Amino acid sequence: MDLVIDIGNSTIKFGLFSTRTLLSVFEINTNNGLKLEDFSSLFHKNIYEKNYKSREITRAICSSVVPEMNFLIKAVIRQYFDIETWFLQSDILSDIKINCKPEKNVGADRIAAATGAASIMPGKNLIVVDMGTVTAIDAVIAGKEFAGGTIIPGLSLSAQALASGTAKLPSIKIERPAKVYGTTTGEAILSGIYYGQAGAIKEICRMFQKEIFNKKKSYIIATGGSANLFEDTELFDVFIPELVLIGLQKILEQNI
Repeated sequence: MDLVIDIGNSTIKFGLFSTRTLLSVFEINTNNGLKLEDFSSLFHKNIYEKNYKSREITRAICSSVVPEMNFLIKAVIRQYFDIETWFLQSDILSDIKINCKPEKNVGADRIAAATGAASIMPGKNLIVVDMGTVTAIDAVIAGKEFAGGTIIPGLSLSAQALASGTAKLPSIKIERPAKVYGTTTGEAILSGIYYGQAGAIKEICRMFQKEIFNKKKSYIIATGGSANLFEDTELFDVFIPELVLIGLQKILEQNI
């Protein structure tokens, strides 16, 4: 079995695969105070209690946008499963050509999401929208070329910026607003962030369609922790929550 790990700014997500089948997904909050023992109950509940054996896990791959967590994760996987973790780098063997300079500056999570999308919809023009702490919107041409993309603040980061950067605006809970306008300050902030995000995504995708795909058909695939708030809108064609994990497993197959 394969253990794939996505270290994000807010959460560390784990996926357990048998061949290409995703068996289990679990996560822990990203925290610089995490220690080895913090993972014991996490693995016990999500692996051992489900009758998966640690010795059955023979490969591990990780994408990370939080470098200071990498050493801990390597130690955790070595401690609990006695295997080494392969960290995704830009020089991977992949079906997708990275058309960015320098390649090493492209986030590992963006590469994994693009790879996952291309494996699910091979040969198609794709726009991958990964909505986490930041929202990354990337273009994949004919399932083979990572053309580049845009990065904007995500919903929670936008809310935090308003609360910390002003004297009187309050912190808010991120959820789907009941209507486009707010009758309280909190409602107005929520509506502005939510519909502002939707509008930005829609316009960026429209411009990608024009500038990258020359108005040829493309499919918009959404993933990430905030994407479910837009799931039943017309913003995306497909919603795949575990897209990064799927891409990581695909890359693992190609490289190890």
